[in-house]
Parts: sequence; structure tokens; C-alpha cells
Amino acid sequence: MGFETMETETISTPVMRAIETNAEYFGVSLLQLMETAGRNVAEEIAARFQPKKTRVAIFCGSGGNGGDGFVAARYLTCLGFKVEVILAGNAQNIAHPSAQKNWVALKPLRNVIQVTEIKDSSLIPDIKA
Repeated sequence: MGFETMETETISTPVMRAIETNAEYFGVSLLQLMETAGRNVAEEIAARFQPKKTRVAIFCGSGGNGGDGFVAARYLTCLGFKVEVILAGNAQNIAHPSAQKNWVALKPLRNVIQVTEIKDSSLIPDIKA
């Protein structure tokens, strides 16, 4: 499969924080930014793979990027993908408020999304590609 690649410039953490601050100043919340990022990830996956034939494992931390992953998991599940979310750490330690909200938003989907919390590296599940 030949995937189209986009050349993009990497954004550093300080620059991303400035972008987020500016977005908030103009009325776009971090929750909205997270929702958009996660949806875009899901759309990219959906453009490349068939839902009923594809299992997706999303590895998430407890910060904002993890929250993007929680959103992507929600969208992919709604599109028919079989999704597993692997949280590196304890859900009680999700520090980012928007990520915490999106973790809670996964709760109604727990019957279809497999969720694994990895509190110890020896508990990392075998992932079959």
C-alpha cells in the first residue's frame, strides 16, 4: 500500500503551548482543540483502513496527547473499528483536565472498546499487528 505522505514542520512544545494559549484567547478551548486533533487522527486512519477488518491499538499517556488518543478511540469505534486503548499509567493520574474529560467520555463505550491500564511495564499486553 502506498500511502501519501505530507511534509510537515515539527512544532516544538513551547511553540505548541503558545498556539494553544492564542487559541484560548480567541475563544477556542483546549477541549475543542483536543476534539479536533483526535477526530483528525481518526479520519486519517479511516481513510487508509477498512473498519470491519482493522484492529487499532492506541497507546496513551496521561497528558494532552493521551486525551487526543481517547478522542480518536471514540471516533474510530463509532466508525466501526475494533479499538483497544492502552493507558500508560493509572487513570486516576490523568493530569490534563481535557484528557480526563475525554477518558470519562470513553466510559459508555467500554463494552466495545478494550481498555488496558499499564501500571507496571511487565503488564504490557502482546499486540498482534
